[in-house]
Order: sequence, then C-alpha cells, then structure tokens
Amino acid sequence: MGLTASLEHVVVVVVVVMVVVVVVVVVVVVVVVVVVVVVVEVVVLKLCRRVLPAETNINAALLQALRVSQISRNSNIAQKPETIIIFLTDGEANVLPSEPRAIIHNVRKANTGRTSIFTLALGSRANFDFLKQLSLRNTGFARKIYEASDTALQLRDFYRQVASPLLANVTFKYQPDQVSACLQLRGFPHQITSNRVSVVNCVDL
Repeated sequence: MGLTASLEHVVVVVVVVMVVVVVVVVVVVVVVVVVVVVVVEVVVLKLCRRVLPAETNINAALLQALRVSQISRNSNIAQKPETIIIFLTDGEANVLPSEPRAIIHNVRKANTGRTSIFTLALGSRANFDFLKQLSLRNTGFARKIYEASDTALQLRDFYRQVASPLLANVTFKYQPDQVSACLQLRGFPHQITSNRVSVVNCVDL
C-alpha cells in the first residue's frame, strides 16, 4: 500500500508539472506571437510612409480649382454665378512647387477671372501667414479653424460670411487728369460683409 501511494503521489506531481509546463509554453507562444504582430505592423507602417508619403500639392489643387471656375464663367448660363474658391488645408505644401512665393505667383497669374480665394487653416500645422497672403492677393481672406473649438460651428460661421456677397464687380472710375499712375486697385469682383473696400491712390491736386 505504501509503495502504491508513493507511486500515485509521484504521478500526480508529474501531471501537475506537465500541466504547468504546457501552460507556460502556451503563454510564451502567445506573447511571442503578439510581439511579432506588433513588430510587423510597425515595420509595415514605416514602409508605407516611405513608399506612399502624404502629399499636399497646394499649387496643383488651386490651379485645378481656377480652371473649373473659368469653365463656369465661360458657360452659356444667363445668370452666371459668382465663382469663389474655398481652400482648406491642415499642412504645408510638400510637392514642388512648395515655396509660398512661387505658389502665390502661379495662382495670381492663373487667376485671370479674378476669382476670390478664401482659405481655411485647419489646426496648428497649416502655414497661416502663407494662406493669408494667398487670399489677400486674390481678393479673399483667411481664417483659422481651431481644434479645441467646435469645427462644424466655425465652418458654418465662415460659410455664412462668404455665401452672400453684397456687391459684385465693383469698379471705381476716376478722371484721367486727377489720378496718377500709382493707383493700386480699380475694381473688386466681390464685396463680402466682412470686408471693407479700400483704394489707395495718388490724386494730383
């Protein structure tokens, strides 16, 4: 009886040890699999970022928008709508040409129809100074959209400002013998509620 009891005790201990070993092996295998999956995901994400970087081609986007607005201006519609461009961006240009001065020059040169360009800077990464200059050179204005506030509410307020122009194709006429060549601006394509009309010129007295 004593030998049988001892054998049974040894068998139980062996079984318990085997169960513990199996559990430990399973846990180790699971941990290894999880680590491998995480490492693979990180590597894949890095490769994707290198192969397919996020592109912000501001120059091409604005030139395409101007082409579309020109098509609208040249349409045969009796009452042609006043065309405006609302440009939203959350980053800086990383596709050539990416230099702000070059983009402003290209857009201003292509904007033969004097389409107003309004810009929205989303978040802190957007180059607001560049967007402000871009809009001012194209008879528009720029606004910041703050991440900490209600984005939808800010966009709605912005749209209300630009949705209903008070005036269109405002032109100033002067007597040729009273205004010299330093006149900066003779006309405005749109007059929005939030804008003021300012004309700087030299008058010969």
